[in-house]
Amino acid sequence: ENTELIPAWRILKTQKKAGEYADAKENCLDLLDTEDRNPELNVLLDELNDCLVPQYEEKLKENPEDTETIIELGWCYFQQQRFDKVEEVLTSVEKEKYKEYDYTNLMGRNYLAMEQYDKAISYLLCWRSMIDATENDGTKDSKKKLNRKGFSHFSVGLCHWNLGQKD
Repeated sequence: ENTELIPAWRILKTQKKAGEYADAKENCLDLLDTEDRNPELNVLLDELNDCLVPQYEEKLKENPEDTETIIELGWCYFQQQRFDKVEEVLTSVEKEKYKEYDYTNLMGRNYLAMEQYDKAISYLLCWRSMIDATENDGTKDSKKKLNRKGFSHFSVGLCHWNLGQKD
């Protein structure tokens, strides 16, 4: 086990035990940004999503247009590889009500995962442009976006390739 992860791992386990699933998930995702090949983190992420999905679904029964909760639920479904559910939940509210980056990122990556390249390409092009326009201002948000720059370019290329647009 990577000894550098032990303090962070303890925090995640403590948050999970305390029922702080959303915070634990956010911290788990931060660790996965640097330790993406750690199978224990992926197992923990699955467990956290299993805990969060019913909570988010219940929250949406009270407020079906809560776009922040919809996005969070969508990411849970995405990470569970329930791609049809991602599309279903994201299309339950008008696109204009979402924060553009969040909606575009999730919808594009979801269609990419479904290998629906014709649907994914427009979202991924927009997502890539948003990332390319991001300035490194030292915030967690800009760092997170910039860490996805390579993947955003790869995703667009993958769509072009699979759509026969090899030029």
